[in-house]
Amino acid sequence: MLIILTFTNCKNGPNTFNYINLNDNNGKFLCKLNPIDSTAIIYIDNAKTYMTGKLINQQREGFWNEYITSDNELDFKWSYKNDIREGIYFGYYLTGKIQTIGYYKNDVLNGPLVYFDLKGRPEKIELWEGDGGCSVLMFSKDLRVIDKKN
Repeated sequence: MLIILTFTNCKNGPNTFNYINLNDNNGKFLCKLNPIDSTAIIYIDNAKTYMTGKLINQQREGFWNEYITSDNELDFKWSYKNDIREGIYFGYYLTGKIQTIGYYKNDVLNGPLVYFDLKGRPEKIELWEGDGGCSVLMFSKDLRVIDKKN
């Protein structure tokens, strides 16, 4: 695949940021990278924001935001180390409230996974064990309080 680089300037308040636009040989817009601070925006469908975060040595590093449902609404926040999911992650409802909090180790779900309702109350907890590219559910407990008054 041939990658074509173009440079653009974006004026944001008192600072000017220079971005490198990466396009494939068909002109499809892939990524915008700020070489000064390694901030990157990865696109899908030629214009829709898919992920934002930092690229260090062409690998995702630190927290990355993922936008699946729209490029304005955060769906996931992943922690990366050397382009591999490592550490805590957050899943979000369309309202912006946290839906899940879990942990990844070596790019697989490993550890507690907590589900929250729309009011922010924990409703379920699972324990996952991951190794060798897959995760296995070890334990699951429903935490919802059931009102016994009918």
